[in-house]
Amino acid sequence: MVDKSNQVNVNRQVDGQSPSFSATSASGAQTRSQMVYLAFKDTVKLHGVPSDWIECKVRLIDCEAQTGVVQVVLSIRRWSGHLLRYSMAFQRQMLLFLNRYEPAVDHAKYEWFWRYAQDCDCPFPNMPPPQEWQQKLQAKTPPKSVDIFERRKTPRIAGATAMR
Repeated sequence: MVDKSNQVNVNRQVDGQSPSFSATSASGAQTRSQMVYLAFKDTVKLHGVPSDWIECKVRLIDCEAQTGVVQVVLSIRRWSGHLLRYSMAFQRQMLLFLNRYEPAVDHAKYEWFWRYAQDCDCPFPNMPPPQEWQQKLQAKTPPKSVDIFERRKTPRIAGATAMR
């Protein structure tokens, strides 16, 4: 979580520009934020995601350690396993829109954060027991492939050739 002291202030340095360019830099930061919001709204509309299920906020970070970093915070306000399943696709769709709107900007460097509202009605308030994770790992392990030459590695049975 980023503390509020890292959030951009229009009077501070943005995008590595000197403070004398703060009005221009602030308008660039404002434009960047508006493009993220537009991509968010278009993604929600295009895919029919209920607008009250998810919220988007943009943080523009300008501190000594980082300059001009854009953080996109997507907050899930209503629990939906369906939305969680497609959260990565949702993020990719937003990036596609951003790249279409501003082709000269490298949106791949944006930092993406997903958070959950406290009152999102998550049906899983507690972590499962460790055995459940082990079962998931075992279920995901692909079966060992059968070597087509496996039969050549095993010794032949004496009666097997006589039956032919």
